[in-house]
Amino acid sequence: EQAQYGFSLGGPIVRDKAFFFISPEFQTRTEPAFGGFLGDNNSDLTPAYATSFTNALSTYTGLNTTGNFDLFNRENPLANVFARVDVNLPYNSQLVLRYNYGHAEQDVFSRSSGSFKFSDNAYFFNSNKNAPAMQLRTLFSNGAYNELLVGYTQIRDRRTPRVRSPEITVQSDDANPVLVSGSERFSHGNELDQDVFEITENYTMPFGAHRITVGTQNQFQKFRNLFAQSTFGVWRFSSIDSLTNGLPNQYIIGVPLQPDGAGGVEAGGDGAVRFSGAMYSGYVQDEWTVTPNL
Repeated sequence: EQAQYGFSLGGPIVRDKAFFFISPEFQTRTEPAFGGFLGDNNSDLTPAYATSFTNALSTYTGLNTTGNFDLFNRENPLANVFARVDVNLPYNSQLVLRYNYGHAEQDVFSRSSGSFKFSDNAYFFNSNKNAPAMQLRTLFSNGAYNELLVGYTQIRDRRTPRVRSPEITVQSDDANPVLVSGSERFSHGNELDQDVFEITENYTMPFGAHRITVGTQNQFQKFRNLFAQSTFGVWRFSSIDSLTNGLPNQYIIGVPLQPDGAGGVEAGGDGAVRFSGAMYSGYVQDEWTVTPNL
């Protein structure tokens, strides 16, 4: 099921001086996850085995498992907004203010004949973008013009588990698939932050049959990347009885690290990697009208 809608609206703010335009778009989308559900004819999971698994999980106090083996519907909502304001200024100048906003979510979840997951093992991507920009153009009496563009883009991406809980896996037996519950291990801490600032300056002047542009473009970037897998813990059991009795055959825990100041790492911090960069450029362009047709 999918629905998409939007509208656009524009008009004057001050007659012959300032104008606005806005155009938002929205989408909703729902689809069933791959792999079936308990009771589905394509499912290899027996109701009795599923019940024994949920009963075993319930014996652990404080374990945040809220899922089930029912049909899972994945959601994928989107939203985009573009807005613009134009202002006519003195001295043959025009100011343009623009803003772009984007938001997207996407559920990720599936089952298979070999691995049957609790619905709480789902995770979702969440992405937000904010991008304001300013453009200032000035025309001169000799035919030259100047253009200044300043922009900032902020992007925040998150891969988020449905619950904050260890991931628990019970290996398959002769008649049933692998069972999985709790937070998907690679989503325990998975984030990317991007900040980009850009400034561009162009000055264009006529020179006979030529138009010469002298300009510079400079970009400044900052990133934060977190990939802290298995920080809630990952438990693996050989059978339902092992889960009931608290006898795992494997345990994994991720520990965040940070630089220790001596070229190594030590436990602590959030485990994220941070770095930044800059790009500087200058250029000269000649647009030559050789003939009226070339």
